[in-house]
Amino acid sequence: MSKKDEEREAFARVSHKLKTIGIEVAVDSLIAVAGDPKAPAPARSTAGTSLLRAAGMISTGSKDATRSDKSPAEMSPEELDEALTALRQDLAGRRSGEDADGVFN
Repeated sequence: MSKKDEEREAFARVSHKLKTIGIEVAVDSLIAVAGDPKAPAPARSTAGTSLLRAAGMISTGSKDATRSDKSPAEMSPEELDEALTALRQDLAGRRSGEDADGVFN
């Protein structure tokens, strides 16, 4: 097996772990912090916001709190353009370290 194959397999294993165990641990942790009356208010607020965003109740690229379960295939050209703009803004924020709503901020 080549080194590239080993890297791909390792990446696949880790990705699977993140998408299964990791996501459960993250959500459980956010719920615990958000529901802990002794946790600092900023931590509770951030955890609550992260939970709402993960649930799709807060749009990351819009000021409106809307829920959208549409797949790109169901979107109009205007909706696709808005979604792409939002994703590009989110990516730019993450690259610059300005993701103020993250779990660890």
